[in-house]
Amino acid sequence: MLCIASLGLRAGELLGLRTTSIKFDDEKKSAEIIIDLQRNRFNELGAPLKTKDSYRKLWVNGEIVDVLKYSVMYSNNIRKANFISLDATPWLWVNQYGAPVNTSALSKITSKVSSGTDIRITPHMLRHFFATQAIASNAPAIDVMHWLGHSSVQMTADYTRQTKEAALNVYDGFNGTW
Repeated sequence: MLCIASLGLRAGELLGLRTTSIKFDDEKKSAEIIIDLQRNRFNELGAPLKTKDSYRKLWVNGEIVDVLKYSVMYSNNIRKANFISLDATPWLWVNQYGAPVNTSALSKITSKVSSGTDIRITPHMLRHFFATQAIASNAPAIDVMHWLGHSSVQMTADYTRQTKEAALNVYDGFNGTW
């Protein structure tokens, strides 16, 4: 769950994923992630997303596809082992009984990481980290905006934080003018 959270999803969006939200393209070794539902403490069984821009499709490749395949297989196996009806919502993140994980699950995971490493981390910080790294890697701001489900590039810019590499890049550009 933490690996997928690092893709910049809102916590509610991550918890709203179902196995049917993920479409694998084995030929291209990629996956499409459909963001179209959220879960939170007020809407345990799912609710509409925050804004119309929040509805989106993301495409990933590489090792994260393997993580997604494993997650889908794992949750399907838990549902089968617990004789969960095929008509039930196929949540991607389930507990040992096949029920959707508690909406505080991601916060509990990041809390464990924080206490085990002395590095403070929250689910929303992963979203900011994604935005910062994407922009620092020269991804077009408009593409990052769409990925995050923001309605404006300014909102995406507000999510980013300065990195050492970006600061040195700015300095090197300035320094080259002397």
